[in-house]
Amino acid sequence: MKKVTTQQMRAIDNQTINTYGVPAQVLMDHAGKAVADEACKLLSRKNKKVAVFCGPGNNGGDGLVAARWLHHYGQKVEIFFSGALANSSTETRLNFAIVENLHLPIHMILDNWPGLKEQVQYFNLVIDGLLGTGSHGPITGLYKIIIDDLNKSGVKIISIDIPSGLNADTGQSLGTCISAALTVTLGFPKIGFSKSAAKKYTGKVIVADIGLIDQ
Repeated sequence: MKKVTTQQMRAIDNQTINTYGVPAQVLMDHAGKAVADEACKLLSRKNKKVAVFCGPGNNGGDGLVAARWLHHYGQKVEIFFSGALANSSTETRLNFAIVENLHLPIHMILDNWPGLKEQVQYFNLVIDGLLGTGSHGPITGLYKIIIDDLNKSGVKIISIDIPSGLNADTGQSLGTCISAALTVTLGFPKIGFSKSAAKKYTGKVIVADIGLIDQ
């Protein structure tokens, strides 16, 4: 399977949505379900505690879909949302409304949250949907605090598409980066995954077919 750059991935997304007419929400549903399915394989049984960390971008939207499916599968899900929901895509806001309607616990992380690491330690699994392939500059501020706390928690992490804080093209950490046990990458592996520096962050990589059209 070919590996793609960030620019190529954007072009494939745009082609799928704008040329062939596949709704972005359909792609997001496929992505979130693929992540939830892989999470359930790791959890092995129902009624486990899963923390889903979502940023305001489409990776966060994928995380919200994953949370919905994990709840459907019988897992105990809590959502930790960082960033301004008002700046999110239509699809991310829609999926936020869905998990609200399901009355899933949602924690809004608006500033430094003391004790986050200790709180996360009580979960069986963390899903990382904080930052996506659009990250390029150094990770600072609140996202650095969250990523560092998640890494220190000792809880197994699944990253959606790419570990938060990894440059998708170079495979280098952007100052701090999620150390995932498993990365469920969407559509195609990112070219940076082939770099030796990336492997300690991605863990095992599974490519999820979400219905992108590349032709």
